[in-house]
Order: sequence, then structure tokens, then C-alpha cells
Amino acid sequence: MDYETLIEQAGFHIVSGHRRLQAALGIGHPVLASDGTGEIFRVAMVDGRMTVTPASGEQSGGAMVTVARVNPGKPS
Repeated sequence: MDYETLIEQAGFHIVSGHRRLQAALGIGHPVLASDGTGEIFRVAMVDGRMTVTPASGEQSGGAMVTVARVNPGKPS
């Protein structure tokens, strides 16, 4: 499955942790993602669709990917 395309459709671009994201989602585990502003998101596959939801209260940790928000009106 092309998780990079799915996360971009959700409005984010993977900055680092491509393989970590692929491995975790491939076995059904959610992944925490941090953007440049320090916000943390939970990335998961639910019923074949990628979901990216705010994970307020979660602490940044080791098993995390770094993402950047994608402006839908501009090419990345």
C-alpha cells in the first residue's frame, strides 16, 4: 500500500520516518507523527482508510515520524 500518497491526501508530507510509518501501518499499528510546530497526530489505517487525528496529551517519543502540513492549493 502507498502510505506516502495516503498521508499526503490527508494533508501531510512525510519529512522523516518513511520506513517506520510503512512498517507500523503495514502490521496494523498506529504511528505518532509530529509536525514542525510540535503538534502530535495519531496516524492509523481504519477500514482501509488512513486517518490522521490530533493526539493531544500524547508525548513525543521514539516511535514517531516527522511530517509537514501540505497546502492543498500549492504543489509540494
